[in-house]
Amino acid sequence: MNPLALIWNNYLRWRHSKGFGVHSPFAYNLVTTVVRPGIYGYYGYDDIESAIYEETDNPDGDPALENDARLLLRLAVCLKTERLVLMRCGNKPFEAAAKGAGIHCLKIAGASDFSAKPGDIVVLADESGSPEEVASLLKAGAAVTGFDSPINNLSATAQSQGYGLLLTGKRVFIAIPNKGMAFVEYSMRF
Repeated sequence: MNPLALIWNNYLRWRHSKGFGVHSPFAYNLVTTVVRPGIYGYYGYDDIESAIYEETDNPDGDPALENDARLLLRLAVCLKTERLVLMRCGNKPFEAAAKGAGIHCLKIAGASDFSAKPGDIVVLADESGSPEEVASLLKAGAAVTGFDSPINNLSATAQSQGYGLLLTGKRVFIAIPNKGMAFVEYSMRF
């Protein structure tokens, strides 16, 4: 890859994650309350921290998992989510995030195992999920987020809806269908 393009992409990722250059009011609100919320916390952060220490043997916990679970908690609160659906990934910190947001948590094996609806957040982790499953979930109105989930053609999959928001980072993505806005994609530093 061109080194100048790499530097430019990193600059844009940093800039967008601070809210600069994000022109959609919906996306700007999401960036400032979910991606970079400032120096305030949620009561659910304590539940997440406890779950991480239960799940790992490391006394320092797992910082990446803790950040992912906190991001998920803030996303659930911001989107006023009704239920959190863990697809082929069931770890206690994500369940603690659902508990902290006061919502129901459901574990499933695949997108065909439940009926997605608006107000759901479906979480993909590691190797879970395919472009077809993501497209069907977005079409049903559910938000989809992935942690370390390598989905090919994610941008084309989300853009095929013709509306909504896609935030992508190096290892995290958030796709939100929103019929009130044209499709827009921002590169983020989560």
